[in-house]
Amino acid sequence: MEPLFPRRPERTLHVARVLLLTAAAVLVLLWLVLWAPVWLAGSGATLLLWPLVVLVAFVAWCCCFVVVVMAIIALARGTGRGAPLIIAASVGLILVAPVAIWFVGPFSAVG
Repeated sequence: MEPLFPRRPERTLHVARVLLLTAAAVLVLLWLVLWAPVWLAGSGATLLLWPLVVLVAFVAWCCCFVVVVMAIIALARGTGRGAPLIIAASVGLILVAPVAIWFVGPFSAVG
């Protein structure tokens, strides 16, 4: 009897790739929402969105951890042809995203 959802190991890496791209796009969008008005107009009013941005960024950041796990699984199954690149990109995003959201804004424009 054929299973209802057959296992396709190559999908693990594809889902990891899509999840990584989505998390990266969300983090870039959140960074722009938070810091672009400060850079362009010198207005710190968008910094009031800080709690919401941090909450959504935390979810996207956790997705990057899931991507690392999925890429390692794909690599262990032998279907991870692009897995090392995805792992490196995820780890880079895990390390850079919190620093970029927290420290990259021009604080001199706020005051």
